[in-house]
Amino acid sequence: MTESRPRHNWMIRALTTPIVRWITWFGIVIAIGMAVGRWTAPALGGLGPAIFWIGVVARPFVLTTAVVLLHLIEHYPNIRPALRSISQACGVATFIGALALATLEAQYRAFHPIPAMEFESKDPLIYLQRPDPDLGWRSAPNYSLPMDFLSGTRGFTTNSLGFRDIEQELDLTKPRVVIIGDSFPLGWGGDVEDSITPLLRKTLPEAQIFNASWQAYTKDQIRWSYQNLARPLKPKVVVMMLMSDPFRDTSLPLYFGLRKPYNLLDGDKLILAGTPVEFYKNAEENRAYYIEWQARRVSGPVSAWRYLTHDFLLAYSAFGRQVVTTLEWRDAQRLGMPPLDAVESKIMSTLRAEVEADGAHLIVVPSPRVDIFKVLKDPVRAMQRYLDDYRHLGIDTMDITPLLLKDWPQCFNGDKHPNALAIQRIHGPLGDRIRAQLGSN
Repeated sequence: MTESRPRHNWMIRALTTPIVRWITWFGIVIAIGMAVGRWTAPALGGLGPAIFWIGVVARPFVLTTAVVLLHLIEHYPNIRPALRSISQACGVATFIGALALATLEAQYRAFHPIPAMEFESKDPLIYLQRPDPDLGWRSAPNYSLPMDFLSGTRGFTTNSLGFRDIEQELDLTKPRVVIIGDSFPLGWGGDVEDSITPLLRKTLPEAQIFNASWQAYTKDQIRWSYQNLARPLKPKVVVMMLMSDPFRDTSLPLYFGLRKPYNLLDGDKLILAGTPVEFYKNAEENRAYYIEWQARRVSGPVSAWRYLTHDFLLAYSAFGRQVVTTLEWRDAQRLGMPPLDAVESKIMSTLRAEVEADGAHLIVVPSPRVDIFKVLKDPVRAMQRYLDDYRHLGIDTMDITPLLLKDWPQCFNGDKHPNALAIQRIHGPLGDRIRAQLGSN
């Protein structure tokens, strides 16, 4: 009579079987990591919730693997040596891989240090920025001072509304066109005479042109600047001009340590955070504000994976930063510039709805990055994927890339903004687009 072998508790078997023991301990580590990630957010920024959500996905897989291996070992005892060899090989590969990555990281940090983010509140425009509880900041009114740009010293003057524009009263006999945006329509790096507004006034004498743009505004602030600054002018056409950066475009919480409100998505709904804006804060308070934003953006497995494989590497790894950047440009070469992210897309669709509800027409004019001309073989095709996202939202866009392609190095100033030559080429076609809309209204 054959004596049956005693069967031990499954946990004992798991902890005494080498490869299963590794997997079981890995599962325990994941559970601990999930707890730490859950209870330390937002102290760890996006890392805490990212660990939690990755653990949510990985834990069932790890436990299932452990159960399957235990079943195989019990029914096929001869498989133990093979599993032991696999276990040892995995351990050695993990050690060698970690050592190689640590070596590469040390080398890249030595020769390609990660740019430090500015957390201390400062006004890069020498007290030209003024706190605004809704916009974060806006320009000081009646300001006049020479400013040193990379392209030289230029006069910087604002009117009584705080815009880099002429002083003018509403002319009720003319339709109004309002330009909103960032440093592109502001004429950053050049004289105000070389910016888009004076040239459009010459091209469209039948309309009254206002420039309500401001430096460093992101799409969320541009949308709020329409609500707060442009809407009271009751425009017929709203022209949004901005410096596009499809790789990095998102609703951000800080600029040079200056706080700004930002948007998040809850399902399909935009959530406004960070208002009213507390403008000047010390570096530690701003760092906490920033990592809270990081943590709030990670709300599920997809955003957790995105954070770990993209945002985290860009922020904390010199080697990872190089890899991510290389892959981004490779994708751009193959597919075109990346489309709008979900938050940006919602901001733009909301802005379009608000403008149209006011009886106006929105035209969006993004400026391509200088880098796309330097790196990509076909910048025009590359910009189409990015612009197609605006068009899918029903937004009228104007692609200026073909206008700058032939001699692009002469079309940008030292601050990488379109210069007087570029504006000369842009204002005519843009004026035609605006006139067509004024006629249709």
